[in-house]
Amino acid sequence: IWNTLLSCAKVEPTWENVDRYWSHFGLSATLTEYIIENVDILSLKESTCLDDALREEIIQSDIKPPVFTTLLKHMRLRDFDIPLENIHEVNVEVMITHHYFSFTSERYGELSECYPSLCEKYILENKKDFLSLMPAISLDEDLFNKLVIGNQDDKNFVQKVIGNYGATLMTKAVSKQICDQNIPISKEVFDAAWDILDINGK
Repeated sequence: IWNTLLSCAKVEPTWENVDRYWSHFGLSATLTEYIIENVDILSLKESTCLDDALREEIIQSDIKPPVFTTLLKHMRLRDFDIPLENIHEVNVEVMITHHYFSFTSERYGELSECYPSLCEKYILENKKDFLSLMPAISLDEDLFNKLVIGNQDDKNFVQKVIGNYGATLMTKAVSKQICDQNIPISKEVFDAAWDILDINGK
């Protein structure tokens, strides 16, 4: 009966009704479709009634943007500990954009394992925290290059990234940027840059 009522739009779109259905039948295909179809109305409703277990199921469901993006403000958990690999990559990206979870070295390590293409975004959305945790964050040469070359307007950020990673991850493009922007560097970083430049660059 519940499925018929939901499918025929006989149930008022409220989170209380969503929670009531879920408590009996779980996050079924019918309930998922109901949430998707009524997302604009639900987004305006009070959601304090929701059980965190339901929120976790929705976060790990097949609901994707733009619906997932709209729902996200109602999906705050008391303690977010869902493995990122259990969440669709496109939804993790939305969560990063909206600062759903904080920047930690543990979360970065987890992200680099399951969705490495999102590491750059995670860092750039949380520059201050990244800079404070750099000693505990591992980068590869490609990501180091992207962070430096792609953020030339933020000279302070670039200088700190080069200072921390340049001695071991130096690339020709970064060496050129150091010269072009006259970025202050340590002797270790200078040696790494010098070794990689060609004769003209030197």
